[in-house]
Amino acid sequence: MMPVSFIAGTAVVLDDAGLDTGQILPPRFRAQPRGALFQDRRTADPGFPLRPAGNPPILLAGPDFGCGAAQEEAVLALLGGGIRCVITIGFGGIFCDMAAQWGLLTVVLVPDTFASLRKDALTGAEIAVDLERERIGCGGLSYRFRMDRFRWRTLLAGMDEREPTRDSAIADAIDRWEGADARRRPWATPT
Repeated sequence: MMPVSFIAGTAVVLDDAGLDTGQILPPRFRAQPRGALFQDRRTADPGFPLRPAGNPPILLAGPDFGCGAAQEEAVLALLGGGIRCVITIGFGGIFCDMAAQWGLLTVVLVPDTFASLRKDALTGAEIAVDLERERIGCGGLSYRFRMDRFRWRTLLAGMDEREPTRDSAIADAIDRWEGADARRRPWATPT
């Protein structure tokens, strides 16, 4: 995975609440997500603002984006469509965890801040998301967001959630803890 630190560009705004993973990527396309981003929505509505590929890098979405079944393929469809960051007031289920595994930045804003950013996005204003500083800049304004520290570090470093345990210092600490635990609780240690 490539490190994620700064994403800039215009944004697409989807106001629908509860856009689930089955709408992002219809289940029949799970084996081949490329080009199937919001396939059913695009077919039903020729004016739907997202295309299968070449979209602006930022998506401002309604609440509970990514709810429904845990489908990492939906994340892959978003990335394949050019989306690098999704901003909303709340995500569904484990969507943020799946997104982080593939390098899709997910940002949660409070409703008032989101409404202000959405207003600017609808005018075509350039948005800059700075993960390192946890700031979004748009139209001369700066909005702050916070992210889970572990997810923040792994995205900046371009690591999946398992890679930090491959670091020798962390691996040594895990080994020491497991050894101490085996001495404390020998009955709980596999042989």
